[in-house]
Amino acid sequence: MKNKLILLSMLLSTGALLPSCISENEKTSVEPSVSEVSSEQASSSEKESSSSSSSKEYTFNLHKEVTELKVGDSLQLTYETNFEEATVSFESDNEEVLSVSASGLVKAFKKGEAKITATLAGTELKDSVSFHVVTADEYYLSRAATALETSLAKEKENAVGGSFDTSTFKVYKDSLQINYSETNKEKFYMEGNTLRDLLLTDKKVTDTEIGVVGEDLEQEKVDNYLKLARYDWNNNVVYGFSNLVNEIIKGKYFYGFDSAKEGMQASIAKEDDLTKYSFETKYLDDSVSYDKKYYENALSFTFDNNDQLTAGQYDIKEYDASDYDAENKKLTASATPRKNLSSSFSLAYGRRGEEDDEALDKSDYLIQSFEIDTSGFRNQGEGEALLYVGDQEPLEVKNVLPAIYLEDTFTVKSISDTSVLSTSKQGKATYITALKSGEATIEVETSMLKTASLKVKVIDIPVSKIEFGANVQKEIDVGQKAEYKVEVSPVNAGDRSWTAEFENEEMKNIASLTIDQDNSKFILEGLSGGKVKIIVKSVSNPEVGASIEVTVKAKAEETGIDAVKALMIGSTYKSSLGTLIIKDGTNGTASLSGGNEYTFTYHLIEQSGDFVFSIDSVTPTSSINDKRYQLQTGIGRSSREPNTISEDGKTLKITNIKYGESPMTVSFPKK
Repeated sequence: MKNKLILLSMLLSTGALLPSCISENEKTSVEPSVSEVSSEQASSSEKESSSSSSSKEYTFNLHKEVTELKVGDSLQLTYETNFEEATVSFESDNEEVLSVSASGLVKAFKKGEAKITATLAGTELKDSVSFHVVTADEYYLSRAATALETSLAKEKENAVGGSFDTSTFKVYKDSLQINYSETNKEKFYMEGNTLRDLLLTDKKVTDTEIGVVGEDLEQEKVDNYLKLARYDWNNNVVYGFSNLVNEIIKGKYFYGFDSAKEGMQASIAKEDDLTKYSFETKYLDDSVSYDKKYYENALSFTFDNNDQLTAGQYDIKEYDASDYDAENKKLTASATPRKNLSSSFSLAYGRRGEEDDEALDKSDYLIQSFEIDTSGFRNQGEGEALLYVGDQEPLEVKNVLPAIYLEDTFTVKSISDTSVLSTSKQGKATYITALKSGEATIEVETSMLKTASLKVKVIDIPVSKIEFGANVQKEIDVGQKAEYKVEVSPVNAGDRSWTAEFENEEMKNIASLTIDQDNSKFILEGLSGGKVKIIVKSVSNPEVGASIEVTVKAKAEETGIDAVKALMIGSTYKSSLGTLIIKDGTNGTASLSGGNEYTFTYHLIEQSGDFVFSIDSVTPTSSINDKRYQLQTGIGRSSREPNTISEDGKTLKITNIKYGESPMTVSFPKK
């Protein structure tokens, strides 16, 4: 008996639940709707039951290729039988989910499970098929997930390269390289059983151990590094673009909110021998009351005829809820995304080969030459390498070639005189220590036996500072002795000796100076009234020194000019008109209003019981800016109105300061 095959067209009707679902007119769809499956595609299925009401053996089987429908779909059931005059009846066990007509036309109404049972009239033969009815979003998402799972395995084994945003990657037989830019590249490769990461930036290159296979890493993890492109998604590293697309779909932008799934627009279409999946969502996220957001998201990706993912892109835009017009269900005219995640990628497939000229080569970044850095030495990188006895400086290098190089170890190969220099380890750093004065050459080498040498000169520590001890005496009497302690720094200076002398020879008449080098001090003894200045200098470093001024006071019984002069020396006299300074027994300076400055010499005479102050050799030391106030030479305005100094040395009265064309009298009290 001939088999009877009933072929009926399936009908697709998605309704208003999914505006973007495939309609009758969308004939480009490669993922067939259930309405497009015919019995020509069918194969034999299992019978729920099979028996015969007569002596002849009859057969009856429903076609069961399609068991999943989305809400709104229609499906014409087909069957095979050897009963020529067959009449078949159909029954659904859940009419709310799935109905079936007398001719076997199934219609899906809502999400759920339902079983259709078909009975061959005149026999006891029956067969049934169970259907799973899903929502439109579940339908498309489920198919996308299945397709991505299939493509991931092919991507891992067959992808040879591709791009993502502005970056590219290439998969070789035993390594994978990502080119983020011309100067930023990363390569993952095996070195024995160790997985390594060679990273080049515009500033440095590093070669890092990721882990050892079988100890730190499972083989699957190693394969991810060596066979799949890496992508940062939501601060997580995702291996393979099939995984990336899956992560995006399963995220909050599509799966995450019911409101996203409810308004999802989805399609599966054929374009130039490629299968393209497209998803769009527009929804208001009010899960956080104080921070409501509106989203407009789009995702698309394509597969080739070998079910391999070839390209994809996404655009996720986040807006403030205030940018969404809920009444008209659209964005306002002024809406601006506060966050926009956009990206695209592509994949190419083929046979993976050996590394080419574009592949990073570790050997290109090994040190070829270098110099020992002396910028931290006493010479600070200028001239011969200099250290002081006791100095300890870290061993550092400079002028390394290539300019960008892999980190290496620098070890001291040899020192020509270990009594002058030594080295020591402090943590990972090597330090050079200067032991004694002399010269020694140090040689340094890398792990690849590249060397550099440096001749180092070591000298004793020079004196850096000289000071006088505390509570120094700035005044002594005639006949009095005073000790002055000289403090030399640092205490470990090689030569701490010093010299001490008067500023000029005349001061030897005012005081005597005795040096006690062993006890690092000098002694002054007052001889006559006046002022002395003692200058102390380091012998080993004459640029370092100190000075001190000491006034020698005349004895109380002394009177007359010498006694007054002793009181004047080193004193400052100041008035509203300016300042006079008596430096020593013959010299002084003056600063008058208007910025006029002078040096002068002076002498004292007794006249009619007064001590007359005669000003001589007046020399301007600045431009005469104010001609109203000028210092004149002479004993004063006249012999009857001379310049005078009080006997106690506390007040100078100057009568020959020129004011305009006339002299004037000004008193200068001792400060």
